[in-house]
Amino acid sequence: MVELGSANGTLLNGKPLPQQKEQELRGGDRLVVGPVEFVFTPLAPERPVVVPPPEAPKAPPERPTARLTRAQTEQEMRVIEAEDTGPHRTVTEEVLVPEEPEPARRLPGNAPTLIEMPLPLRTARPPVPVPARPAAKPVPGEMSAAERARLRRQLGKTLGGQLRLAWGQLSPRGKVLAGGAAALLVGTIAFMLAAVFRPEGSSRPLGPEPSVLSLRPLTESFGLGEGVVWTRPDLKAFEFEFVSPTRAVVVLHYQANFISEEEVSISLNGVQQGWVPPDTATAAEREIEQLLAIPLLKRSERNQIVFDNVLNPPGREGWRIWNVYVEVIPVPELPPEQLLAKARKEEGQGRRFRELRDVGSDNLFKAWKAYRSAWLTLEALDEKPELYQDVRHALMQTGAELDQQCRKLMLDFQRSVQFRDGDRAVFTVEEVKRRFPTTEHRCHNLAIEKAVEYGLPM
Repeated sequence: MVELGSANGTLLNGKPLPQQKEQELRGGDRLVVGPVEFVFTPLAPERPVVVPPPEAPKAPPERPTARLTRAQTEQEMRVIEAEDTGPHRTVTEEVLVPEEPEPARRLPGNAPTLIEMPLPLRTARPPVPVPARPAAKPVPGEMSAAERARLRRQLGKTLGGQLRLAWGQLSPRGKVLAGGAAALLVGTIAFMLAAVFRPEGSSRPLGPEPSVLSLRPLTESFGLGEGVVWTRPDLKAFEFEFVSPTRAVVVLHYQANFISEEEVSISLNGVQQGWVPPDTATAAEREIEQLLAIPLLKRSERNQIVFDNVLNPPGREGWRIWNVYVEVIPVPELPPEQLLAKARKEEGQGRRFRELRDVGSDNLFKAWKAYRSAWLTLEALDEKPELYQDVRHALMQTGAELDQQCRKLMLDFQRSVQFRDGDRAVFTVEEVKRRFPTTEHRCHNLAIEKAVEYGLPM
């Protein structure tokens, strides 16, 4: 007997058995296992089984033959005497006639014929001795049954332990299938989380990074940080071709945010033109216009515009620009006096429309448009009068008011879409088109883009 390490131990005749050590038992020994007591009694030896020798097969009995004695009749004898004159004698023949086989017994009616056949003799076979299975010897370092049961009880108290037990009970093939299913589940969850929490506009389009400007805005964003499509930590350079048969000015349009005071500079053909304005409350909706210096422009050649973040490197300041494009605007070729008179007239129109901005829905837009025309007219002058600064200041204020109107209308549109109020959303788009009747202001194009995105009638 071997004590494998039970929880309460085993007593042999009142003494504890040492663990992992064989102990010989004798008749009358008393074993105590927990609350149960056993008395060992050896079994009596088994009696040998005597197998009788097989009997020799018996010879089949001889078939009986019928003996027939036939004496020739007197008439036959006379015929023989007539043919043969020799001495007469009586002929006796013994003819062996085989006995006819006994017909098979038939049952009455249509029952089949029964044929009696002798059964083969069975000889008793000696029992095959079964070798006794040796007692399993404990493997060093292997847990006993009691220890395994205790471990299962402890692991079953927690979810991680239950998963560990379930994993241990799986077959190798089951573990492969379970591992593949778990990997697929984790990948699906990761993909869904990435799709949900991915910043807007962070998906990179196919193809090379755009760097050529035209009249069509580049909607992709450039810079560093959240929402940036094309990462440019330090600077981003663009090229454009300036072609105009008459005198003209070039206006750079763009949007920007996450930018502080004097963080990102703008240069034209290697000469600095100014700074990107810092963020405001309407930074996401505002469109910035930057007039490029006419003397620095190269006609019918490639011109380069560079947005340079002067804080990067060594810093890692976030910044973003998007919707970048250039606009070539011809200016009238008039004498300076006529240009100044034209600018004064346009400035007066802008001032009157601005005073009536609460009367008509599009009066503020008309004021902004008049101020902008006066500004471009004054740009044709080599020497800028005092009116130039007044027009620029009025243009900036009017543009800021338009940006606030655009931002408010876009918030109303988003709220209508969120609450699935289609009529309100359509009304908001129409209101934007009334306040911004032409594509000269970005809010007009933004409303059209939103209407197309949500499938609203135009």
